[in-house]
Amino acid sequence: MTDTNELTLVAKQAGLEQSKVETLMQNFSGYFIEAKKIAKESKEIMVSDESQVDQMQKAREFRLKLKELRVKAEKTKIELKEQSLREGNAIQGVFNIIKALIIPVEGYLEKQEKFAEIKEAERRASLLNERTEELSMYVSDVSLYNLESMSDEVFANLLAGCKMNWEKARKEYAQAEVERLKKEKDDAEKQKMIKA
Repeated sequence: MTDTNELTLVAKQAGLEQSKVETLMQNFSGYFIEAKKIAKESKEIMVSDESQVDQMQKAREFRLKLKELRVKAEKTKIELKEQSLREGNAIQGVFNIIKALIIPVEGYLEKQEKFAEIKEAERRASLLNERTEELSMYVSDVSLYNLESMSDEVFANLLAGCKMNWEKARKEYAQAEVERLKKEKDDAEKQKMIKA
């Protein structure tokens, strides 16, 4: 492997376009080559005694050079990431404009496409409300009936039958009430006669 093949491999494995790989290599390969050179030379430094001041000084120099390289590479990374972030924001902004244009028209066209379905659903809802209102006058629980899909003739017969039953029950109740009142009156008169 050449000195920068490791970098190229990592960039390519990330799935970047060739132009982006080249940009990364232009920006980072110098740091990588220099750091690799210093790392190789650093292996020669071996301090084993306090008197090896020149070796300690050389270790300091190499460490400071590596730190300087790391700081410069960090700045480059930040600049490139900021560019990528701006690019990502620009992509999102352009997409948002296109999306804002498309979504309302898409919704409008869907309403046009499904016009007959929507009208049918509105008719069915209206019919259900109307039938529920009519039938609820005569039945306590209209949910027992499938009013929405019932034919007009079947509904008319159901309504007529429920109305007839309701009126019959009302008449029977009224008759029973009259009989109850009459019985109470008769009982009261009997009690009066017994006391008298």
